[in-house]
Amino acid sequence: MARKVGFSAVVTLMALLGSVAGVAGGQPDKPCREHPKLAAACFTIHARMRYYNGAPSVRLWPIGTDRLLGVSEGQFALPGYENLPVSLRETLDHRREIYADFVVCPFTPSEPSVMRLVCVDSATKIVTKPVVAW
Repeated sequence: MARKVGFSAVVTLMALLGSVAGVAGGQPDKPCREHPKLAAACFTIHARMRYYNGAPSVRLWPIGTDRLLGVSEGQFALPGYENLPVSLRETLDHRREIYADFVVCPFTPSEPSVMRLVCVDSATKIVTKPVVAW
């Protein structure tokens, strides 16, 4: 019995390592703009991106508004599609926020007083700043 469990564990580990190697050596994830569950056309906003407490944890505040856009982490996560480019994910942390012109693509319609869920396709004119405590 112990051999079967051991063999099963080895097979599972090999499968996991193979899938990780496939992702690392295979094709990169498709960009947000190609996600099949988009609700409307992508658009550009000048915004601040930072981590927030709660879900979704990565949010965008379009400068000059009182709206927040949430970068979908769960409901609209699909294997093979990027909801946040790796370069932005690697730059963002709890000590830094990102100001940029973001191309975002909506998963949900725009409704007053409701956080709209989006994915981020790209960013230009990127500036990082330390997070200022409130």
